[in-house]
Amino acid sequence: MKPLRIFGAVVFFVICSAFFFGCSPAYKATKRGDELLKTGSYYSATKEYLSGLSLDPNYQKAKVQLCTISKQAYEQELAIAGNFEKTSDFES
Repeated sequence: MKPLRIFGAVVFFVICSAFFFGCSPAYKATKRGDELLKTGSYYSATKEYLSGLSLDPNYQKAKVQLCTISKQAYEQELAIAGNFEKTSDFES
């Protein structure tokens, strides 16, 4: 009977922990970053991952995603700036 109570307590703790951490603001920011990443918006996704890390500096998934896409985000933003420079009239 005692092992069953311990098992029940452990299961309860795991479920409560998953709910608590799954609904954290850092998780939500990272989730938004993941959605932006799916659309190819690397730069916007990095801003969301950075937002998640500002809320929880130890949030591992945000760190991993940021490291994974940082080069693509930089290149994407550089291309946008280059296109703006080519198509804009800065003298008017």
